[in-house]
Amino acid sequence: MTLCLTRSRLRAAITWCAVVAVVAACHDDGGVQPDTIVLPANIVSTFLPGDTLAVVTPTTARVGVPFTVDVRSWGGGCTERDSTTVRVSGRTAEVRPLVREPAPSRDQACFTIIKQFTHTAAVTFTQVGTATVRVIGRRQDDSRAVTVTRTVNVQP
Repeated sequence: MTLCLTRSRLRAAITWCAVVAVVAACHDDGGVQPDTIVLPANIVSTFLPGDTLAVVTPTTARVGVPFTVDVRSWGGGCTERDSTTVRVSGRTAEVRPLVREPAPSRDQACFTIIKQFTHTAAVTFTQVGTATVRVIGRRQDDSRAVTVTRTVNVQP
């Protein structure tokens, strides 16, 4: 098979290769840009307005004994559940459920579906009295930060 290119086709081919090389070089981020990012989970949803069961805690707990906090969150087709962090200071606990999504710099198509996740955290209070569990996440409709608060009576 013989490949025969005219000068104009050869020039076009060289130009095309140069354009592809430049675009590839400009797009190559050297691994600096992440494929995914970790974000606060959507704990207040417009899918279920008025839903107060997104955060479930016991009403009482024993001092020094861990108890479970369950947090329901929502996401789209490319959202995946990530870790849940807990920080306790005195009689206040902050629970932060996290999700992983494609980085905004990535051009990725996602299915338009609603996914539901359950984030489970273990909380231990070391002081007796009324304690507060604050679950910090974001609103599904506008991504603003939101805190859902529950009270737990910590007994000896």
